[in-house]
Amino acid sequence: MTGQRTCDGCGRKVNRIHRIWRGEKFCAACYKRWFVRRDCPRCGRAAWLPRSEPDAVCFRCERDRPCIRCGKENYRIRKITPYGPVCGNCYTYFVEPEPCALCGRHTRRLVGVENDGKKVRACMKCAYGKSKGNCEACRRHRKLFCAPDGRKLCRKCLDEGEVPCPECGRPMPAGRGNRCEECYWKGLLERRIAFNAAALESEAVRIGLEEFGQWLAARRGVQFAAHRISHYVPFFLEADKTWGGFPGYPALVRHFSAEGLRKIRNVVKWLDESGRISVDETARREDSERRRIESILSSFPSGTLARQALEQYHAHLMGRVKEGKTSLRSVRLALRPAADLLSKAGKAGEDHLPNQDDVDTYLLERPGQKAALTGFLNFLNVTDGLNLIARLDECAVEARRRTALERRMKELSRVRERDEEWQDEWVIVCLEYFHGLKVKQNKLATQAIEKDGVGWVVSFGQANIWIPTGDCCQADLSKSIFCRDDQSTQSDAKKC
Repeated sequence: MTGQRTCDGCGRKVNRIHRIWRGEKFCAACYKRWFVRRDCPRCGRAAWLPRSEPDAVCFRCERDRPCIRCGKENYRIRKITPYGPVCGNCYTYFVEPEPCALCGRHTRRLVGVENDGKKVRACMKCAYGKSKGNCEACRRHRKLFCAPDGRKLCRKCLDEGEVPCPECGRPMPAGRGNRCEECYWKGLLERRIAFNAAALESEAVRIGLEEFGQWLAARRGVQFAAHRISHYVPFFLEADKTWGGFPGYPALVRHFSAEGLRKIRNVVKWLDESGRISVDETARREDSERRRIESILSSFPSGTLARQALEQYHAHLMGRVKEGKTSLRSVRLALRPAADLLSKAGKAGEDHLPNQDDVDTYLLERPGQKAALTGFLNFLNVTDGLNLIARLDECAVEARRRTALERRMKELSRVRERDEEWQDEWVIVCLEYFHGLKVKQNKLATQAIEKDGVGWVVSFGQANIWIPTGDCCQADLSKSIFCRDDQSTQSDAKKC
């Protein structure tokens, strides 16, 4: 039979449900079995209450409660959930998603619309997608109408235009409601500050959070401050927990590190401008160097020979720092090549100190680190009885450099789409390969580049330097590229 529903107490199909309790339906027979008449524990009035719930209250007391989701009072109850009553705005969060009759998408927000003469339940997008949008005046999502000036406005903005704000008195679009946009963001900022300030125990930190919120609103705008104030609250919570106030800048750097303070630059600026701290650039730089040094030391596992050697070298350098003979930056610059050398020595998976072959190979790849590596090699020679020398094979380094330049020239010659960026890089590589001139990108822009039949002429200083084009390098660099002495800085023409 149509219209019958299932009783959750006995499971039978019945024509009429006698009582619905916490979402469960009971027929008349089950209602008498599952419910008993007794006094309500809240108001004392007699009522039919479930036997299984001694703390259950009557229907009147059940309804006389704030909305369990938003806490609203004096509202019209839309649904009694197992957790309590909810208002109309929160009702959609307590229903099961259903498919839209037009698009099939499951959603909790369905409305009745006409479709081919029939009334169906459709989602908000299908029901109002074409007629609704953001009003160009109040920016509320409403049903829009075309204004005489061509703007899309909601009904209230179209009929009433601008009205005075009830809070500040300034004109605002009528669709905004009971406050303008500025007052809305201001109120939101005040509520968020008050909410977070309630978790602070120190009066100084609580006052600081309020002053910082006002400073941020004046500096970046009320909307930005309302959005970002929660990002800075952890700093105030940590200051309240650790110091009960705002310590000096060195203490902040030690606790948060320079990298941590960079994430809350606005708080540091406010503390500095308000006179609570004085920013010490030396302390910030030293903390950054310590953090980088710690990263270098932690790149090796604890207990390995490489880690022990690096830590001993670090202790030796820190002793020189205490004596005032060097700086933390110099310590970090000395540890970097030492760590790279130790890493190269342990590439095969063996835990041993570097030998002379490792030193030669490393300096061949990075010849500029010879001076920085000499101190580490001397330290290993003294502490571990080694005999390492920072020697550099100039011919091998030059051959390696020219091989790398040749490889790059061949890669550039294979590029088909050649723009200005390609031309600049080609000129830089050719000048270094053929003429030994190292030119930076910013200085190349001031040089004049002309094209002749088989190459380019670069005006470098008082001389004109000839370089080949990229097309003649595709076959063989050693056989097809010639340096012409009539337009180059070299006195002797030679085959490159």
